[in-house]
Amino acid sequence: MQVGQVEVGTLKLDIAGSGNARASGGRAKSADYGIAGSGGIDAKGVAAETASVSVAGSGGVQAQATGTASVSIMGSGDVDLTGGAKCTISKAGSGNARCS
Repeated sequence: MQVGQVEVGTLKLDIAGSGNARASGGRAKSADYGIAGSGGIDAKGVAAETASVSVAGSGGVQAQATGTASVSIMGSGDVDLTGGAKCTISKAGSGNARCS
């Protein structure tokens, strides 16, 4: 699934199983990204004020948040969050989270 420019209050992208989602740009007051399985989400072009990211499995998320963010990884998934948000990270497994 691919979404172009967005200007929304809340952006929600969820993947169950395998698959990929991409939001190419824009702004969101809040963003909620979730993967249960082996999918990938690329939303690094969307500037969100707050973000919640959850990965269960081996999926990967690339996103951006400027205010606060919560990241939860269970398994071998990876999260790369840019934008300078203050991050809270919860991790169980071999996955990696990077907030910058």
